[in-house]
Amino acid sequence: MTLTKRIIPCLDVKNGRVVKGLHFESIKDAGDPVELAEKYSNDGADELVFLDITASDEQRKTIKDLVRKIAKVIDIPFTVGGGVKSLEDARNILLNGADKVGINTGAIKNPPVITELMELFGRQCVVIAIDAKKILIFKKIKISFQRMENNFGLKFSFMVERKQLELMSLIGQKKLKNLVQEKFY
Repeated sequence: MTLTKRIIPCLDVKNGRVVKGLHFESIKDAGDPVELAEKYSNDGADELVFLDITASDEQRKTIKDLVRKIAKVIDIPFTVGGGVKSLEDARNILLNGADKVGINTGAIKNPPVITELMELFGRQCVVIAIDAKKILIFKKIKISFQRMENNFGLKFSFMVERKQLELMSLIGQKKLKNLVQEKFY
């Protein structure tokens, strides 16, 4: 069986602009999110992810009007994350045109919200993004790495770029997987 390759660009947005950097440092402006979203959609992207990368740190909600503008110019599945802590936050993102809601910090601080989101909106529309740093110690050398896993039908993204969620230990990941498994499988 051959797996189909999918192109899913991710727009990291800060202050209403797409930014790029290495490990969320040395961030540089990469353009207008609406223009880039439309370009990716027209160029054949299979899906689009929009992450408001400072919403949680700044304790604010995702920029809804920007989400709405992007949703109007694309015709591909659209996942939006950043600052999602509650059902109301997710509802607002979906009402503004997103097909899926990405939750990260909110899932760590309030794990029951995951179940509530899946029960209300359907599990197909909830993406749990986990930024975690896994460190292997071998001969006193620390090695960090990035990998993607798909467990229980949900996308778990392990990234080393963000320092924000050192809260999510491997134990926390296991608890999260168990919660999802108990509720939906």
